[in-house]
Amino acid sequence: MKMRPSVAVLLLILFPILQPLAAPIKIDVPIYVPAELPVSGSVCLTSPIARNLTAKLYVDGSFFQEGVADEMGCYKVTIRPLSPGAHKLHAEIFKDGDKVAEIEANVIAIRGMIIVKPQPLAEIMRGETKNVTLTIENRAPLNLSNVALEIEAPFSIFGERMMRVREFAIYGKIGDLPMNGSKDLKLILAVPVNFRPGSYDLKINMTYEITSSKYSILLKDNVVVLNETYVKPTQPPFSAGNVLSQMALPIVAVIVVIVAAILLYIWRRGRGKA
Repeated sequence: MKMRPSVAVLLLILFPILQPLAAPIKIDVPIYVPAELPVSGSVCLTSPIARNLTAKLYVDGSFFQEGVADEMGCYKVTIRPLSPGAHKLHAEIFKDGDKVAEIEANVIAIRGMIIVKPQPLAEIMRGETKNVTLTIENRAPLNLSNVALEIEAPFSIFGERMMRVREFAIYGKIGDLPMNGSKDLKLILAVPVNFRPGSYDLKINMTYEITSSKYSILLKDNVVVLNETYVKPTQPPFSAGNVLSQMALPIVAVIVVIVAAILLYIWRRGRGKA
């Protein structure tokens, strides 16, 4: 599946102590994001003095955002779409107008990092309840751990080992997703009989961890609701004549076998007397 433009990624950068330094502090753990899509989320600093500091953020040397940390020391970040490959995230931290630290981290943008298939997930008639299988595939060159999914639909949806968190939304943990691995989810879609036909999105908010960093990506699949109305198959009407005719067939067969056995017995007995 092709990921849509709305993608949210939670970036967790660990930085123990903020103090004036001559050289930027380098974060060893890369930040992995999907390529060619806007990325938004938070950059968090785990320093006791990180609250209410101002940060200027740059990607590949270009300034893109300035913000003030909240009480948790986190900055809300929005990064423009990045081309596939390695990029540099640079942060300048200020306290009372004075620069107190610089931070650098590598950002790896991967094209087609997470795939959702099939596309579309299903074609379904109005009034129909349908079993479907949704596949999440990891095409990134790394393992994803603690994977969880929240799936929201415009109609009733149920999932194996998933719980309802809101109307038409379910949540469940699917464990680890190894490199080049995939997970299948069994879902049940229930479309009301008066539902408007058309193509509808399933919003799939996927959270996972890579080397202690937490990420959240919004994926989408779609379901096509047909203009046809589902008619539940009915049993043929009860007919005494049909039942009797069906019962008569084995009875006739038994009678034929008995008559044949009697005739064979009489024939053999007659030959014996002769």
